[in-house]
This record gives sequence, C-alpha cells and structure tokens, in this order.
Amino acid sequence: MPPPTEHRITTLTGFTEAIEDALRESRAIYGDKPDIVNWYRGCGRSVTHTLKPSLYRHPTITDATELLKLEVAMLEWFRRESILHQTVPKFIDEGKPELELLFFMQHYSVPTRLLDWTMNPFIALYFGVAGAEFDDDTDEYKEDAAVWILSPNAWNERSLRDMTWGGKGALTIDDPERSAYAPRKGPDPLYPLPAAMRGIANNTRMFAQKGVFTIFGQQTDTMETAFDASGYRPESLVKVVIEKEHIDHLLDSVTSIGYTDSVSYPDLHGLAMEMRRSFGFNV
Repeated sequence: MPPPTEHRITTLTGFTEAIEDALRESRAIYGDKPDIVNWYRGCGRSVTHTLKPSLYRHPTITDATELLKLEVAMLEWFRRESILHQTVPKFIDEGKPELELLFFMQHYSVPTRLLDWTMNPFIALYFGVAGAEFDDDTDEYKEDAAVWILSPNAWNERSLRDMTWGGKGALTIDDPERSAYAPRKGPDPLYPLPAAMRGIANNTRMFAQKGVFTIFGQQTDTMETAFDASGYRPESLVKVVIEKEHIDHLLDSVTSIGYTDSVSYPDLHGLAMEMRRSFGFNV
C-alpha cells in the first residue's frame, strides 16, 4: 500500500479544511453521527518523530519479548516505590489490573506502550507548532511540523479484525478485548497490531487535553509501517504537514483563538510557559 495521505498546509483555514475533509470521509463510511470522531496527534518533527511509543524507543533493546519483560519490571518498580505519594490513584495499591497503571505511568513520562492522541484538533495543532525545534545557527526551524489524523473506527476495524471487532471504534478499559494488550509475565504474546483505546482521565492535563491513546502490541513497528504493510483503509491515518516557514504564523493563529499554553497545560507549568511566550522569552 502507499504511505498515508499527506496534506501540506500554511494557514489555519487550510488546517480546518483538512480536518473537516478527514471527518467527512470517516462519517461517509461509519455514519454521519456525533460519536464518529477522529483523533489527532501533533508532532514538532514531521519526519524524524515517528508514531512509536516510548517503550519501543529503547536505545539498545529492540526485541519485543525483552521490551515486554522490561515493561513488567517497570510496573513492579513503580507500584512498589510510588505507594506513599498522595497523587497516586487508589487502584495502584489495591492490586487492580496493570493496564490502568500504564495510563498513570504515561502521565509521568515512564516509558510505556501508549502513544498520546487528543480528540481536539486545535490542541494537536498547538502541540505540533509549539513543539517545533528552532535552529539558532540557521535561524529557521529544523523540520516541518505535523498533525496526524487517526480514525479510531477505521484503524481498529483492521487492527482487531481477528476479533471480529468491525467498525465499533475505540476500545475501552472495560471491554474484555482489552486483555489482548494487558501486560503479562507469561509466554502468551500480545495482540500484534496497535489499537485505539480510551484511557482513564486520572489527571487534569489528560482531561484538559481530551487525551486518548493508541496502545501497541507485540509488533514494535511504527504506525506508519503498520499502515503500509497491513492493509489499512486510507481513512485510517492521514498526515497534515505544517511547512516550517509557516510554523510561527500557525502558532500565533492557534494561540490567538485561545489554545494557549495554560489551556493545554492547566497548571502552574502551563501558566509559566504562557507568561514566557507573552513577554518574548523562548519557551
């Protein structure tokens, strides 16, 4: 199959048109109704930052079996050492399933099989352009930025095909099929392809950012590679590229309509970022 469809945009209007077109295509297949939505992920590096979770980016370990052993070891370490912290949800010391713990660990940047997405396209645009890396030596951004568009219905229809999932959309942590992605100590492999999954809004950032996830299985390839190799619908994954010459303009546009640092990060860290940006400091 060809790679994901790519749109190159230079304005907020062009971005809005791209997300509207993608939503229209999803609803043409799965029904023109409010619960058929797309998800979005902003990346400051369009080329070098691929769709792969932090656990599968280990600097020396590439074997899936070894990485999953590492995951279990980190789960046990986090559960053991975090118990006295007041911010830790009650389920951690009640022995609840480790899948819930993965979502909490993701919030604190522990490497997991989870990849963050948002249901709000403008939050994703903010993350994409605000996260772009500027090169002081060349006085320009190092790469184009990007916003990925994911159809959870189309993606899971292919990823969970052997479960006869169909076009039901994202998994939830209450679905019995979630067990195919739960951490495990034994020899049974995880389900191979990544799946779209709703997590637990266990912190204010995740709630404000309308956070959702893809959870990876036994295969450690990027989502782009899986898309190319495994016969996904074209609507499953679409890439919107923000050309580097227009990143500053798009950042001004998205913050001017209200998607500022303190909206995306609803804490003192976000307020400090917003103040730095407003008074002309680098963020």
